[in-house]
Amino acid sequence: MNTALVDRENFELWLGKPLALLIDTEHSGFAVAMIAFPVLERYLRGKSRSEPNTPTFDAALLSVIPELGTIQAAGKFWSIYRHSLLHWAAFQKANYGFTECPGVISVTEEGFVWLNPRLFGGRVLETVRADFEPFEAENVPLPRVRNLESSLEAVPPYSPYLGTSAPPRRRR
Repeated sequence: MNTALVDRENFELWLGKPLALLIDTEHSGFAVAMIAFPVLERYLRGKSRSEPNTPTFDAALLSVIPELGTIQAAGKFWSIYRHSLLHWAAFQKANYGFTECPGVISVTEEGFVWLNPRLFGGRVLETVRADFEPFEAENVPLPRVRNLESSLEAVPPYSPYLGTSAPPRRRR
């Protein structure tokens, strides 16, 4: 089977459909953001061909979220939101947080930056679905969900990408 089609199908099974369900679920913003940031990071790495917190990466982020306004603001946003959420599961800066603001991002005159996580998740999902090639550019295949019965018939060599329903390896 075509690897690109498998990756696209796996993206939808593992990330696209679950994220879409969460976006439509009340009080799911934190979980939406925790899924959307790594998805966006993988996409932006492929799009920019650079690491996070570099001008090229930040420019790619700005193209997805133009509401950030400048490359410098994009870099600051990435550092504070992505690192705070994925490393601490909390915000490390008092002037950043979640809200149900009408846009993806809202910046107040006082310097508070508010993210609407459900709109953010929707933007990320829409971006990746419309332009899947950069997501694939990292050449790290998405895990496959395996059927338990067929997995028991032939245990393949160890691979971290087998998916959560793969049985443990048999000892000989």
